[in-house]
Amino acid sequence: MNNLRWARQCFEIAKYKPWLYSNSKYLDSTEWTDYYAVGERISYEQYEIIEKQYINVIMSIVDSSNCKYLTLVCLSIYEKELNKNIRNKKEVYTSHDNKRIVFNFNDTDLFLMKKALFLKNHQRVSKKELPNVVKMLLRCYIFATLVNESKKLQFEFPGNYYMWLHCTNLDLNHLKSIVKNNDLYLNPRD
Repeated sequence: MNNLRWARQCFEIAKYKPWLYSNSKYLDSTEWTDYYAVGERISYEQYEIIEKQYINVIMSIVDSSNCKYLTLVCLSIYEKELNKNIRNKKEVYTSHDNKRIVFNFNDTDLFLMKKALFLKNHQRVSKKELPNVVKMLLRCYIFATLVNESKKLQFEFPGNYYMWLHCTNLDLNHLKSIVKNNDLYLNPRD
């Protein structure tokens, strides 16, 4: 599995507006790039809107591909860290400017962390469970690739709210429409 010999195209989908990139394709440093920005640089309500945009894009692509499930491959779960976060209901870390920051997890976070501990590599994820798995990926509770080889569809989450889509059976104009209708950007660095 996870052999992309069939993937003719790779698309980058992100929340970042194309004009936020410098000529060297680096993102403007004022843009938030991780879940720990919630409460510091973005409200939880604003974060949920963006998270929902990613989920809607994935669900629309899955529906357009007539896909019934995706499979988790290359799954990494940091059980020790998740268990500690569940127990403490917070995480303490040092920011880039050496500030001590306490990130308090809410009920949704704790629910997702607990569910993440039961995921398995090569597990099929139904369309019903897919939104929760995408939330786990975007919040970095797990790292994985979602794939359906028979539908030639793969989603990767390399970090910083980028999502890579590998596919061959999706019309480019339809994909552009899905991404645009959800206020995300297709290949924003191009």
